[in-house]
Amino acid sequence: MTKGAIFDLSGKSALVTGGRRGIGLAIAHSLAEHGADVTITGTQGGEESVEGFPLRRMQLSDPASIQALADGFDGLDILVNNAGELIREGKEYEPDNFDRIIHANLNGTYRMCHAFRPHLEARRGCIVNVVSMRAFIGSPLGPAYGASKAGIMQLTRTLAIHWGADGIRANAVAPGWTRTDMNISVQQDADAAAEIANSAALNRWGEPREIAGAVVYLASPAASFTTGTCIVADGGFMA
Repeated sequence: MTKGAIFDLSGKSALVTGGRRGIGLAIAHSLAEHGADVTITGTQGGEESVEGFPLRRMQLSDPASIQALADGFDGLDILVNNAGELIREGKEYEPDNFDRIIHANLNGTYRMCHAFRPHLEARRGCIVNVVSMRAFIGSPLGPAYGASKAGIMQLTRTLAIHWGADGIRANAVAPGWTRTDMNISVQQDADAAAEIANSAALNRWGEPREIAGAVVYLASPAASFTTGTCIVADGGFMA
């Protein structure tokens, strides 16, 4: 085996949901750098591609759009469920908002896995679900977000067990505080940003590409005997 071949994704097709920016876009670039043919999804139409990646429109809360997306693929080797929603300022405690986030994040992720299962089974592919450290610790201002991510983590384990005999691996990556547009307001609060950095063992925030590295590993031949697990990439925050 040549040097680096254990991470070689040449000839593999990958789909990254929520890939227009942030962690999703970093994942798309990292998978492509290792040889994968990558497509991304976004909720908005009007663009055919983002930074060279074909863009397909998809809404996690709309089962029909998920199925239409799957029907448009001839095959798939790597499914990265990165897309998700949250509502800030404690508003997820309102029952309708709680339902909305659970429906999009948890139910939407399962529907993606279900819709693409035939493609993944045919190619003995893999699923990588992007969860959050909030899957493991409390989320006082985002009860639905935290619950949905914990649910996705349990779903990942269950799919790994149930679909393993079909050759499908299912794993997760749990990012900690990472510099993205989603948390720009926190980054701009100097005191809050410093407190978060100081709470991590590495004394800093993460960068999107550092999360992407864990996804590349789980999608690659290097992780061929790894399923039903989660890599926590939080700079030692939970430690």
